[in-house]
Amino acid sequence: MSKSDMFEASGSTCSLSFIDDLNPSKDMWNLKARIIRKWMQMFRMELILLDEKGCKIQAGIKGPLISFFDSQLQEDSVVVLSRFGVGENLDPYKVVNHAYKINFYRCTTVRPVVGWEGVEYGFKLISHSLIDKGECQDLLTVVIWTYMEKLLKKGKGSTLNSKMWNV
Repeated sequence: MSKSDMFEASGSTCSLSFIDDLNPSKDMWNLKARIIRKWMQMFRMELILLDEKGCKIQAGIKGPLISFFDSQLQEDSVVVLSRFGVGENLDPYKVVNHAYKINFYRCTTVRPVVGWEGVEYGFKLISHSLIDKGECQDLLTVVIWTYMEKLLKKGKGSTLNSKMWNV
């Protein structure tokens, strides 16, 4: 998708923005994104959205609007969001490394679309040597999966363990 890509909405043509373009200066954005994570947190629904450039942003939906949007927002689906707000991400524990967060309004629209030209899930594999060298400082969390060689050598099956570090 190029920045000049357009989509048809209610008889008019609107341009799409990328996540890096978003800022609090206006409330009426149009964004094509893949929903890579959805969860409930207290009286809010939270989402992680991914654009075709591979950038991620967190989105929040307040309690009264959850029932309106819940069925329209499914993990792994691709949607065009329109008429949402953007504010500072002041969460004490950020789940994505982005200064802003998307806020859904009553007037926010969600339109399912077909076609995706970006990365599927927003992660990339990083070699252990880069982590050891401290070259992953911009990552919030790194998860490393390792096979337990001793168990494999003893014939006890293939057990997969994970270790998590904040870098």
